[in-house]
Amino acid sequence: MGSVSKSNVLLIGFGGIGTVSAYNLEAGGFAIVTGVMRSNYDLVKEHGFYIYSVDHGEIQSWKPTHMSKTVPNVSDGSASVFDYIVVCTKNIPDIPPTVVDLIAPAVTPGHTAIVLVQNGVNIEKPVIAAFPQNVVLSGVSRMSSAEISPGRIFQQGHDILILGPFRNPNLERKKELEVARHFCDLYNASGKATGEYNEDVDFIRWRKLCYNATFNSLCAITGMDTSRLRLAVSPINELVLPVIFEIKRIARARGVHLAPDQEDAVLAGDAIDDYFRPSMQQDIEKDNFMELEVIVGEPVREAQRLGVPVPTLSFIYSLLKAMQARTKMRKGMMELPPMKKFEGAEELIKKIQNTSTGFVCEYSARIKWSSIITIGSASKEHESTQPQPSAQGSWSDDTVQPETPTPSLLSELPAPSSTVFLDIDEVTAYTYYVHRLAGELQAHDTLHNPYRRLSVLALGHPVLLHTILSCASEYMALNGLCSVQTAISHHVRAIQSIRTELSRRISAGTTNISEAITAGVDMSNDQALLAAILLQVAVVAFSSSAAASAQTHLTSAFHILNELGYLQTPRTMDVFVAKTLIQRFAIVDIGVCVYHRRRPRISLDTWFVQREHHAALDKVQPPFVEMTGCSHIVFTFLLRAMHLAADVEECSRQKSDIYSDAIALETEMRLHDLENQQKLAAKASEAAAEIHTIVLCRAFTHAAFLLLFRRVFAEPTPSARVQHSISSIFSCLKDVPVTPPNGASGTHLVASGIDSASGLPFYLAAREAVTAEDQDWIRKKHEQWRKVYPNPSRVRLMEVAEKMWQERRSPQDQVEQRCEEIERSCETYIF
Repeated sequence: MGSVSKSNVLLIGFGGIGTVSAYNLEAGGFAIVTGVMRSNYDLVKEHGFYIYSVDHGEIQSWKPTHMSKTVPNVSDGSASVFDYIVVCTKNIPDIPPTVVDLIAPAVTPGHTAIVLVQNGVNIEKPVIAAFPQNVVLSGVSRMSSAEISPGRIFQQGHDILILGPFRNPNLERKKELEVARHFCDLYNASGKATGEYNEDVDFIRWRKLCYNATFNSLCAITGMDTSRLRLAVSPINELVLPVIFEIKRIARARGVHLAPDQEDAVLAGDAIDDYFRPSMQQDIEKDNFMELEVIVGEPVREAQRLGVPVPTLSFIYSLLKAMQARTKMRKGMMELPPMKKFEGAEELIKKIQNTSTGFVCEYSARIKWSSIITIGSASKEHESTQPQPSAQGSWSDDTVQPETPTPSLLSELPAPSSTVFLDIDEVTAYTYYVHRLAGELQAHDTLHNPYRRLSVLALGHPVLLHTILSCASEYMALNGLCSVQTAISHHVRAIQSIRTELSRRISAGTTNISEAITAGVDMSNDQALLAAILLQVAVVAFSSSAAASAQTHLTSAFHILNELGYLQTPRTMDVFVAKTLIQRFAIVDIGVCVYHRRRPRISLDTWFVQREHHAALDKVQPPFVEMTGCSHIVFTFLLRAMHLAADVEECSRQKSDIYSDAIALETEMRLHDLENQQKLAAKASEAAAEIHTIVLCRAFTHAAFLLLFRRVFAEPTPSARVQHSISSIFSCLKDVPVTPPNGASGTHLVASGIDSASGLPFYLAAREAVTAEDQDWIRKKHEQWRKVYPNPSRVRLMEVAEKMWQERRSPQDQVEQRCEEIERSCETYIF
């Protein structure tokens, strides 16, 4: 292949991608293109292509140098030897002809390089097997281009073609690299497109697969475009994210390390107002075949080969295969037995045989015959359609869709693998966690809820899965949704799993800090153990029993956090799982410390407390404020107030120094609360969710005031500042709506609202209420929340408030001392 003379290029598949690619190659001046076209050949032969391109401008009547309806046969001398064959057709190996069969006449052994500009993984294997002496290149197009009508091309996104050599063990690597670089130079010659050379072909293809195996497949199955699929919420949480994590696990098992936040890139890539219809959805709408084998089938087979469980992807693959079989039937590619004859119904049969959509009764409601189910036939679906002969060929010029660099809950999750769940109780508990409990653990339930992501990651980590099932069954037992025995059984197993993993850590030794923060594309064993321990604190909170074990869990978690280095470096923020875990620890620890009157484990000199990280911790996924209900700066107010309270109780510093720091903190909090008041005034007409978040942050801020006044300055309950603080908290919480119980709003889209995070400021302030009016309001609000969040901790905390109210109504002396004793006697907490 000389670099001086023009390269002879055969390009097959003139859809949106193929046409622009061919034009770009010839525009560079170093390639002569022979175009193989099918459905649009006659039109283009006479009129040429009309191309509107963001790269090349408006092009009228363009034709490649040579055109053909069939692939030329170089062996009979009817065509010159081709240097490159560029394949831009869809890759559908289950529909003949295959790519190998298609290109075979034009391949010169040992000379022609084959460029596969197609979707999917492992697409090179049959090509290399058929042509062992030829270089095979990978082409991943990130161009947005489509043939909007025959011969009319609309290219709306810049042409980026990522090129690299597939590894052919029969050839020298040096030769493969040279050929790949040369074709990349050809593609860049026009100066208008971007031929991006990248030798890591596996990485590029598995990265793209994260989008194609999810949105491409699910849009085809549901008939919804990407925007509507995202707005439905549940498909994202229950199908898209699980599949992405399964793809990442397969990739990792074969040595491909995708980005830790690859799922964020997939979810964030499409604008919500794009209403983009991926290629497989368009195929279904046009009654064309889908690229299901290379996009979904190959990953499933690769997972089976590597021993990676992929229950969700396998479920989707099964659905797509059924849809593909339906298309084959409609095109006459599958032989169906003749329909049973019904005596006296000949006219009806004729009507049925003359339509491919089923007989439509002559009623105004237009009832389809095939949808009628009679007694005794309810267990099966009657197929009343007959196949129609296809007028179309078996390979397509349709556009290869560009890579996207990128929420009604289902009644149950896709059928899980038997190796993951042991019985139906476990499946039920897991489903309950995903649908309900994950939303309550998160203050502001969103698309990126980290607790749902943990549930997906847990499928590969028994220690975390066992704790998730324990959390769910504990909560279900409280609501009468499962037996107490089931909850106990799950809890015992979860604790045993944690003990086993702790023993493993001790035996394995300390993890390298750098590896702990950056290792893995989903979750390491240490991270799974830490997540399990931190979720176990929720089990204690739900049951309101064995409160001392919460301290044990937190002590263990704090030890692991230190060993993993999460408290030593802000790089922790760069990894989704690591950031989730340290934020989970922070809010759980502060909640336990507030109610148990203990010093927080996170010290004030830790990076996690420093001012410069406030913004990033509230913005980088998962945002601290969405997880906890309070912004990160407000969390530091609570933390500093509790450290000061511990200083007073332990007499560890001079009181003058403590009070000086307390006054400085009070001033800082007042300025911040003023800023939030101004934000509320400015955002009065904006989204309710954002307003409720700011209001709840103000409630947490006044909870920090309350801690300062009561536990640092030791002001009595009736003092003006204490009463002002609780009035401010109640005023804020009156503006936070109570989530309707059991989805009574009819939306069923989120399991809980932001009010799920209001427990800490509410029950802390409730203890200080002195007026009958405030106490009555507290009782009513408590009962409202109890209907939505029925864990016993709320009951215990309300009982403490009632006892303290009764104590303050008594005429005896030392009321404050006795109220403090009541507080200390209760080991229940909430966060």
